[in-house]
Amino acid sequence: KNVLITGVSSGIGRTLTKRLTKMGYKVWGIARRRVLLKSLSEEINNPSKFIFSDLDISNESTWGKLVEELIKKRFIPDIVIFNAAILENDLEKGLEIKSTERMVNTNFYGVIRGVAHLLPKVKSGTQFLLISSSSAFKGSGVEGVGYAASKAAVSIAFESLYQRYRNNSIHFK
Repeated sequence: KNVLITGVSSGIGRTLTKRLTKMGYKVWGIARRRVLLKSLSEEINNPSKFIFSDLDISNESTWGKLVEELIKKRFIPDIVIFNAAILENDLEKGLEIKSTERMVNTNFYGVIRGVAHLLPKVKSGTQFLLISSSSAFKGSGVEGVGYAASKAAVSIAFESLYQRYRNNSIHFK
């Protein structure tokens, strides 16, 4: 199976990528930090199982270009895992709107844009998975406004997508 994963340069995404490639899945990993993508590729040491793109999912034009590249390389994902997120404390020095915008652009719009570009290209049975956070259930003065709000928004968006596409055999979890 083909798996597309965002946020593979560290943490859950990196570990998941290593585990899935060991299990025989072909993974296309996405992250902003090329150096960390290259080190992950060297760790996996199997170019037929791990392909990567260094890009920022919050950039509006990114997803269209990526989907073109996926089609060109005949990599239509069976599973899409949205793992990338940024966390900044936008309450540290008052309410820092630019910081809130960065988080919402990545954690919410980056995911929704990805779904919008991928949905017309995937086949029946495709799974769209969202790795979220308990922050989606309550705000936190420690994490600030944007992180919890963006995670809650994208979790609710996935619930709406689940309701809309469940009869089309496209799965949102």
